[in-house]
Amino acid sequence: KIVSKKLFEKEKILTPKFIVFQSDEIRLEGKIWNNILKEIKRKIGLPCVIKPTECGSSVGVTIIKNEKEIKKGIKTALKEDNKIIVDKYINGKEITVSVLGNKRPIALPVVEIAPKKKFFDYQAKYDPKFCEEIVPARISAKMTKKAQKIAQKVYQLIDCKGFGRVDMILKGKNIYTLEINTIPGLTPNSLLPKAAQEAGISFSKLLEKIIKFALEK
Repeated sequence: KIVSKKLFEKEKILTPKFIVFQSDEIRLEGKIWNNILKEIKRKIGLPCVIKPTECGSSVGVTIIKNEKEIKKGIKTALKEDNKIIVDKYINGKEITVSVLGNKRPIALPVVEIAPKKKFFDYQAKYDPKFCEEIVPARISAKMTKKAQKIAQKVYQLIDCKGFGRVDMILKGKNIYTLEINTIPGLTPNSLLPKAAQEAGISFSKLLEKIIKFALEK
């Protein structure tokens, strides 16, 4: 996550502001803790998102609404990794774009993620009762093309092969890239297969394509 965020910034791909902390830099009391609080409030502000750098499925992620919740969010993230990211929270429509291919990757239809909880957490990802996944997303044709173009750019920037999925937040006319999933979920109910289905690619055909891409030199 850290490397990709730095690449997004370098390539002028809009992404939420962020700072990184290592576990050996963090103290939850005293002067060091006060400095951490000041840095988060000055550079990121509230609300913010605290998450481990190398976990998937939203494990260890907390949305922080006020200063009192920061310490708990850091403790939760540190249970999963020794490095954490603090992101600016962007309140908008969550979308995701799957990409297929090697040399000439194509972007699949945009999926809109509408969690029935406060965010798309682990439970919402794996229990359909807690999230609605809408494909194609309820956004304009112009924003659809913009999101797909960004996804292709991110995919190639990270040098992905075969398949991947780029998560984004749409706010007004801006699309913020959150992260890229280099090995996204591949059950029939996962986001990538749903996007593929909308594009006329059955689950079995999707798997065949992924295997074919993997065998290409």
